[in-house]
Amino acid sequence: MRLTILAVAGAAALATARNVTIDDADARWTYGAFAPVSPGQPCNDCISQPDPQQAMNQTWHDTTAEATATLTFNGTGVTIYTICPGRHVNGTYAANLSFDLDGVGNGTFKQVMPGCLSNEYNFQVYTVKGLSLQSHVIAVTNHPGTGPFPLSDLLIDYAIVTDDTSSNSSSFPVAAVVVPIIAIVAVACAGLYWFMRRRRSVRQVRRYDAEPNPFKTPSLTSFPLTDTTTSVHVQGRNSSHDFTHSPAGQHDPELQAAFAVVAARSRSSVQFAPPPQPLRADNTPFSRDRKRPPPVHEYDDDASHPPAYGAS
Repeated sequence: MRLTILAVAGAAALATARNVTIDDADARWTYGAFAPVSPGQPCNDCISQPDPQQAMNQTWHDTTAEATATLTFNGTGVTIYTICPGRHVNGTYAANLSFDLDGVGNGTFKQVMPGCLSNEYNFQVYTVKGLSLQSHVIAVTNHPGTGPFPLSDLLIDYAIVTDDTSSNSSSFPVAAVVVPIIAIVAVACAGLYWFMRRRRSVRQVRRYDAEPNPFKTPSLTSFPLTDTTTSVHVQGRNSSHDFTHSPAGQHDPELQAAFAVVAARSRSSVQFAPPPQPLRADNTPFSRDRKRPPPVHEYDDDASHPPAYGAS
């Protein structure tokens, strides 16, 4: 559960901090009188000669003329970074820039001499935030030869757009990364929960099997027969029984206890109480030794004895 919460929080943080870097060589930039510069396409006539290893992707666009560069982006903010050139040989460098956002003037950047003492990279000249999330156009124009700016050198390196929704190789795929992470964490939590429940149930079963069961009849078939046997004779009232025990190398405590009980009972004389005698109606017992009286025969009044056999 905690891992899921952290993953969701990380996804939210990544979604709110999504930025897109747009290099000066990106097709979303359009240029007027600018010279594209790279190690494979140097500008030998340019006044400024920065180190390509310090520039974004080793490229930039350079101009000292009255020229405009335009960037079309989709987002809520944009920041433009340049290379601030060091002092020129004649020491006449300065900067005079103006910006238009969606066709409306939106600020200027002015830097008088001596400017930057040496080449400075990732030099921010413009930023805007809080725009509506839609397509915007930002234009930056170089204005040399006006007032105290006899020479204005503009070297555009890259721009960073906030909350850009267009496809770009440098954009961070938040959904493509975060959603699988959340799914994996959820599956891992579910598997861990099932494993813990399964482990707990197995432990309970093992604990139950480990406890002695007084009602369990020991199995004699698991003991191999040997030459040494123990016989117990039990004499009951109406019958007798012989029990033979063949012990194994490893004695079973439950089996030994059972045979001990049988042996103890066989040595003790068991007296059975006689069954209760039936009672008469007056609650006096019948006497089994008393003989039944002879039957009484009834005869006619005029004859005290039965007639003789064959008499008429």
